[in-house]
Amino acid sequence: MRYTSDQAVREILRRSDKISKKRERRARNVISSASATLFCALLAVTALLSGGSAAREGTAYGAFILSPSVGGYVLLGVLAFALGVAVTLLCVRYRGKRLAQSDQEEEKKT
Repeated sequence: MRYTSDQAVREILRRSDKISKKRERRARNVISSASATLFCALLAVTALLSGGSAAREGTAYGAFILSPSVGGYVLLGVLAFALGVAVTLLCVRYRGKRLAQSDQEEEKKT
């Protein structure tokens, strides 16, 4: 069967969309798995650094942070914040690329 040029262009665009969606799905799955893995690692590190000691009753939050044995909590908080910023920036960058690609595809269609 022979294609007309319109049919060939439609088929190329259809396959291109299929490949793009597959690539996006793969990237989304990688980001989701990395987020889940990092969350589990964060829980494990928190459990290891906590030491199992309970805070005394009546301790104010500020006094708890001033205790010399909470350095791990502070470090973990800073690392979690930095990780959150990095993941957010990656997601924003990925979304920007995806939007730019869709804009280019729209320009090609017209």
